[in-house]
Amino acid sequence: MMAPFTALPVELVEGILRELCLFCSPRHDAECSLDAFCRCRDGRSSRSGYAALAALCLISRQLNAMATRHLYHRLDCDDKWWLLAATLLARPDLAQFVVELRVDSPSAVDYRDCAPEVVAYFKDQFQTFTDAMGAAGKVFDSGPLDDDDNFSGSHNVPGDILVTLCPNLERLDASVAYFEIFRFCRP
Repeated sequence: MMAPFTALPVELVEGILRELCLFCSPRHDAECSLDAFCRCRDGRSSRSGYAALAALCLISRQLNAMATRHLYHRLDCDDKWWLLAATLLARPDLAQFVVELRVDSPSAVDYRDCAPEVVAYFKDQFQTFTDAMGAAGKVFDSGPLDDDDNFSGSHNVPGDILVTLCPNLERLDASVAYFEIFRFCRP
């Protein structure tokens, strides 16, 4: 009879988790440029790695504690980025694990369809930004939201929000629009 996975030594389990993690054990192919954000990790192997880590999080509390940080090491958040932002606002402990973030072409979302805590966070951060900028801050056009506004990638709002929520971010892959970016980051 085989021993359960949770009975394995912690070091061995941690080694398995590192192999599944796209940040801890990157895999590169011949088309990959190591200077850029590695696109070869976005394929089939990355989906299976994420799925395996997510499944391990459900097995036990011990595995959840070990696998969750690997699950959040590298995030791709184009579709429904606002759900990730809501999660990171509710769970800052998870935001601590994010080391790589990809916000390549984020989806637009009407602010009324967005989580209220994300809208409140944006408004609070924007107010802090405009207060700090004084008169110069008034020229920025992505301010407090009106009834017909939405959060869109064309104004770098997803990047502004997500980057400030991830204090240990080391690598960012983002398509930025012509408008201002990183408005809410502290010096």
